[in-house]
Amino acid sequence: MSAERGGGAARATSPGDLYTQARSMIAAALQQQPPRLGQEVDEIERTIVYLRDALITRLRQEQASGADTARTRRALDPVNIALSLVVGVEYPAGGIHRKLLEQAGTALAAVPAEALA
Repeated sequence: MSAERGGGAARATSPGDLYTQARSMIAAALQQQPPRLGQEVDEIERTIVYLRDALITRLRQEQASGADTARTRRALDPVNIALSLVVGVEYPAGGIHRKLLEQAGTALAAVPAEALA
């Protein structure tokens, strides 16, 4: 069992770490054959949910302190898109859709680096 699959997503807490982990997991999953891909997609989904939740927590803290929230909001949009695409991979009408997983990786790539710091 790899470190990522052994609960690594739960240990990573910063948005930057979660982002890096999700991108890495998507790249690795795209190398897997469909029977194994289902379990990988579950783990990717959890990691992206942790990332989304970390960004939402940051957004709420920024709102409470009166700080500018634009940077965090710019990160949330592609993360939410990636999450929707991964859920589409997990629950497709006709088998695993690798293209959706590729699109999720592309969506995550659109997250501005400064929004993860």
